[in-house]
Amino acid sequence: MSKIKTPQISFDGKGLTSTEFDDIYFQPENGLAETCHVFLEGNDLSKRFSALPPGGNFVVGELGFGTGLNFLVAVDLFLKAAPQNTHLHYWSVEGYPLSPDHLETALT
Repeated sequence: MSKIKTPQISFDGKGLTSTEFDDIYFQPENGLAETCHVFLEGNDLSKRFSALPPGGNFVVGELGFGTGLNFLVAVDLFLKAAPQNTHLHYWSVEGYPLSPDHLETALT
């Protein structure tokens, strides 16, 4: 059985960066604003959540969980915008999951 690989990351002036893939997780200046613009607004999730019928389901499929920021903002918006008695199903796949300590540091 293979062991889960955690990413090689750096917390530096460029933000949270994967040193293995030379890629940032989100913009260091305002990752939350970036996520809201690209993920929430880009997918018109507020309108789509609020349009759910009673008992309705909404499914999000995501490749690359990263820090979980997309998940957290999606759940927050769903709780605010979706009618009661609706359900959010969030599926995500991550090849290099962050450790709990790295998640805490990244989301602080």
